[in-house]
Amino acid sequence: MGLKIDCLKLENIRVFKYQEFNFKSGLNIITGPNGAGKSTIITAIGFALFGVDYLNGMKIKFTDLIMRGCDDGKIELDRKSTRLNSSHQIISYA
Repeated sequence: MGLKIDCLKLENIRVFKYQEFNFKSGLNIITGPNGAGKSTIITAIGFALFGVDYLNGMKIKFTDLIMRGCDDGKIELDRKSTRLNSSHQIISYA
């Protein structure tokens, strides 16, 4: 089964006040200096899909991802199943 992530939107998630990431087909490389949010992107995807921190496999609470000083946050993930030829949107918020 193939899975393609089209878009990830983060709002008040760790270092991101609001950021939208659009992914292309194939390999996508995430680069940046320390503290830029590379791990946050992977963690947000893992949380949206599986409810776990994908980097260490541990279950986390959504509130652990919310930016300090903010009351709420949002993770929006648009994905497509290549095998089933269907699209889904996953939204997590608190």
